[in-house]
Amino acid sequence: MHTINAKINGLSMKGGAFAKIMKIIGFVLLGLVVVVALAAVFGFAVQWLWNTLMPEVFNLPEVSYWQAVGLVVLAQIFFGNHSSYGGNSRSGRGKGEKHVQISDDGQHHDYDSLGTFWKEYGREAFNEWLNRDKAAAEHSDS
Repeated sequence: MHTINAKINGLSMKGGAFAKIMKIIGFVLLGLVVVVALAAVFGFAVQWLWNTLMPEVFNLPEVSYWQAVGLVVLAQIFFGNHSSYGGNSRSGRGKGEKHVQISDDGQHHDYDSLGTFWKEYGREAFNEWLNRDKAAAEHSDS
């Protein structure tokens, strides 16, 4: 029998093929148990908050656990970030990817360069912009 060494998410697993498969199944089952437990706790928390606040504040009816879970799903549909790009979050981009936005007129805007620009020119450019009205007034007086 051959011994196989495998690394999954930084975890090193040693042993035979059957042992590795059992460990992977164990990790998957543990992950599912954790997800289900968190969902249950979260659903009960939403139900408790709703039933504690909403009937008294807004005269709304109390909700069951499944109605509370449905409200969370509905809120995610309405208010969640559904962009394939991942919104403005830098964590959604891989290394080397830039935050480039294309405007309606087809121009590309590289917003990742804003930090570099601000360090080199920002304070001076901002002060010029702040004093533009004073400079215009002085120009019109002469």
